[in-house]
Amino acid sequence: MTIAFPQQLLQLTGLVVTSLSVGVEGTSTVTITWNAPSPGVDQVSRYQIHWTPVLSNGTSSYTSAKATSVRLTGFVSGQMYNFSVKSVEDGSRQSPQEVQTSVVSITVDAGLGVGCDTDGSIKCSDTNAECTQTNDMLSTVCRCKASFFDSNGYDNTGGMCVAMSTLMVGGITFENKGSDSVNISWTPPAEYTDQVTRYEVSSVPPEIINGYTEYSAQLLTVVHLEGFTPGQTYTFSVSSVESGSRTQEQMTSITSSPITMKPVKPTSVLTADVDGPVIMISWTRPNGVKTSYDVFTTPSLSPTTTSTESITYSTGVIDGQRYNISITTVSGSERSDPLVATFRTVSKTPDPPTSLTCQTTTDKSITLSWIPPSLPRGDIQYYVVNSYSTGDMYTTTSSLTVFTVNSGLQPASYYAFSVATVNDAVTENNRSSFSSVLGCYTKSASK
Repeated sequence: MTIAFPQQLLQLTGLVVTSLSVGVEGTSTVTITWNAPSPGVDQVSRYQIHWTPVLSNGTSSYTSAKATSVRLTGFVSGQMYNFSVKSVEDGSRQSPQEVQTSVVSITVDAGLGVGCDTDGSIKCSDTNAECTQTNDMLSTVCRCKASFFDSNGYDNTGGMCVAMSTLMVGGITFENKGSDSVNISWTPPAEYTDQVTRYEVSSVPPEIINGYTEYSAQLLTVVHLEGFTPGQTYTFSVSSVESGSRTQEQMTSITSSPITMKPVKPTSVLTADVDGPVIMISWTRPNGVKTSYDVFTTPSLSPTTTSTESITYSTGVIDGQRYNISITTVSGSERSDPLVATFRTVSKTPDPPTSLTCQTTTDKSITLSWIPPSLPRGDIQYYVVNSYSTGDMYTTTSSLTVFTVNSGLQPASYYAFSVATVNDAVTENNRSSFSSVLGCYTKSASK
């Protein structure tokens, strides 16, 4: 059969299109392209694309008018289709005539969970997927590669492979940190949280938490954990565990900056040697990790820090002094609550009082006053007043610094006195030397 054209006759087979190509996009779309016949393109009324098998909506063809490229969707993932293109001519006879290309066969790439062939005849559409055997080893399907997860889950089709890093939680924060416990919170991933099976918390160095070195928080984003070592520095990791894409679980983790648990204060002070002028204070080492101790006393002594469980003071120590001491355990930047205690140095022989004066006099009495010694070297118990003129010794009844001599004195007479301090010293003489001698006159007798 021939077709009559002006100036030439053309065989109908001359209207067959050339270079038919079928490309696959994803798991349901194909792109079909061809070259129009030449010469004779003007005689083509339209092109029809045909395929087998029929789609689920019942269609098996598409008319493209005179376009030479179409993009069609609705095909089944992993299914083989046969495509051909017909050139339709209806200008030379009463009935349209058509001529068809040879068939081009392609298989639509398999989506996740869809059957595939390891020889490449049915490929996985997702570049982050691989064709692998099913658990029962009876067939092969497309599954996400390691470090990727199926956005629809292991048993559902239509998903895509997403990088595991997408499931990483937001920044880790810490609250109510104690010596052996801490509250840890984090922000869930911005998307695909439904694909997180659980969160796991772990530490470096590792600790046993509820019997495991990894604590399963399930789907909680705040946990209270106990059992840590006081003063120890840890880094914590929160892992998002995903078990819906592969036969083995996979996870992605975020790690915190180092944090140090609060150290524990010492349990008791041991006054090992408080007999000056050099004294040593020691204490019981607390549980956990420590780097040093801060030690402060009132009145102040130096040094104020030590790396051992004792401290020695060799300057400025006052005999018989009561000291308040505060000992704080230090670990890195963290400090314990202070252990507060008191200790007292050994009392020694006191100094005599100073500034002895004749406060008041009568014709038969003399009242003396003085200033306590600047270094009593213990607790003053009383004073001894020595009357050189009469040979008498008087003992005060307390540590008061005023005493009246009112016996054995004559009017208008001179008397000499000195005073000594008596403290609570035991290991040495508890009475000081006598102060400088002071002379006082009684007044003349009244007429």
